[in-house]
Amino acid sequence: MGLNASGIASDPSIWHASDGYRLWFTSVQLAGSDAILETAVATSSDGLAFAAPTDPVLQPSGSGWDSAGVETVSVLRDATGMFRLWYAGDLPPPGSNQYAIGAASSADGIHWTKIAAPVLSPEAAWEQPVCVDPPACTEHFGGVLEPSVIEDANGFTMWYAALGEQDSVVTYRIGRARSSDGVTWTHDPAPVLLPGAAGSFDDALVSHVDVVADPGGGYHMFYFGSSQADAAACTAAGGCAMTPGAIGHAFSSDGIAWTRDAAPVLVPRAGELDAWTLGGPSALIEDGEMRVYYFGNATSSTFAAGFARARASCEQQ
Repeated sequence: MGLNASGIASDPSIWHASDGYRLWFTSVQLAGSDAILETAVATSSDGLAFAAPTDPVLQPSGSGWDSAGVETVSVLRDATGMFRLWYAGDLPPPGSNQYAIGAASSADGIHWTKIAAPVLSPEAAWEQPVCVDPPACTEHFGGVLEPSVIEDANGFTMWYAALGEQDSVVTYRIGRARSSDGVTWTHDPAPVLLPGAAGSFDDALVSHVDVVADPGGGYHMFYFGSSQADAAACTAAGGCAMTPGAIGHAFSSDGIAWTRDAAPVLVPRAGELDAWTLGGPSALIEDGEMRVYYFGNATSSTFAAGFARARASCEQQ
């Protein structure tokens, strides 16, 4: 599908019902030297060929906490039939590069009504933005972002990425929160997934999480992982527009204690749209398969990206 004039898009959130597939994603519009992050949606009858997107369907507020960008959405249709959306909101200056999570609702998945204030903000130290210009500390970077939300009989569960400091290490970790209404959330006190052991594909950071419930019980987590070796590759390339890495998988019976696969399940492919890096996983379980949608980036020097889908047969846990 054609994306937008900038060719920059990422962070898919896939949804499927009897009337077809919808793919919401982060779209970037260029306004002079400014890049405006907003949300678009595209539709498909088969999950492969998508029509030109409706862009945007969700935009930054003219003023307020998310006026610097709205991105990385998680969309579901709740028990009442309403579409519910959670997104990473980018705080405006002087809060730029700081994040909180907002929410919106819609009857049709196109026209959205936002909740005015963030529904999830940083609380614990490992979620709090960190100073990037000591000792003045006039600039900070971090917060909570990249939500993944599911609904079950007990309410809503959100997994999310957080960038902050724990044990003197600043990095991305994955947290969890619970809510009865999708608006008022209670954070778990500790992360549920940390970067992997030294030498692993995700030993530098884990972020951009997507969780899907297994019909047989338990949960599958897909996430972006990056390593110290990836950081070295970025340095060798003379710097990079997008962080190199891979997509990992973990399984949990309760959504809290996770057992991760030792190796990534999706990695960059030479000569393909994801030759440099890939991320933003969004998974569906259907027709006896796990289907993961993601974005891929071909070179270290550009933000341009496209979308792809990978499939695997489901196996009994």
